[in-house]
Amino acid sequence: MKKVYFHIGSGRCGSTLIQSLFNDKMLHNIFAQHRRLYDPHIYLDTGLIAHDETFVEAHWQPIRDKFFKPMATMDMDGFFITQENLLGMRPDAGQKNICNVSCEKISYLAEGFEPHIIILIRRQDTYIESLYNQCIKRWELRDFATFVDEFPRENWHWADNIDIYARHFGRANVTVIPFESAVYENSGRTEFLDTVLMAIGITTRLSFKDLPVVNASLAPRAIEVQRVANKFLERDEALALANWFEAHIKKKPDDPHKMMPDEMRQDILAYYRASNTRLCQEYLSDYPAALAYYAGTDGA
Repeated sequence: MKKVYFHIGSGRCGSTLIQSLFNDKMLHNIFAQHRRLYDPHIYLDTGLIAHDETFVEAHWQPIRDKFFKPMATMDMDGFFITQENLLGMRPDAGQKNICNVSCEKISYLAEGFEPHIIILIRRQDTYIESLYNQCIKRWELRDFATFVDEFPRENWHWADNIDIYARHFGRANVTVIPFESAVYENSGRTEFLDTVLMAIGITTRLSFKDLPVVNASLAPRAIEVQRVANKFLERDEALALANWFEAHIKKKPDDPHKMMPDEMRQDILAYYRASNTRLCQEYLSDYPAALAYYAGTDGA
């Protein structure tokens, strides 16, 4: 049976880079050599309906007919799909996760194929910081403390949500990949992009260096300016300024996270410590450095 590899996020874990890089001609050729195919148009066509809170077959049938049914007769063994909106973990206050609904959507699309789920994760404290940075670019008006206070922490127990996919598709058909380079020490892997390729059966090893920055976060000094601007500018004016900052004053890889006080960070790490410990034991056992990092016992 042909395989369909669904990379379903999380957002703020390199999804935009994956979507951009995997559409490069060199990667397309490598995919073809391994009898794999990536069609970026599926991402575009599924973007909005992936947010649906229930499974509506009428929304998904055109996608299945247009893309997935033709795959059955293609001279390929596997197909890579990326759509971070299918993760079903929701970061807005008052929202509940819809991971079970996402499983229904994926199962419908993958009828006649063997689905394999790929989930990239990030420690919750830095995820929240990165999410706020992204929201600031989109006219966020709350200060950081209010944003954190209103973030639905209960939705972001990685282990509990990954369990839903493991039960639905089988544990062997779920791959969990750390986003942070610090977790790759002594793992036999280099970083998350190469690990995604490994998960979909690409045996050619690539060294990803000097990659373009896509969907960049703002540098710490630009965040504060943008936050104030959001209060005084019209929405389109604020978005234009954010686009300029993204192009000219983007966050560098070694820029420290400065928004979260140590006490707040330790509180968040403590909140997730038990579930992150289980996450590492059950889903990240190939990463020796994961437990100390995700469970917050590495001095973070």
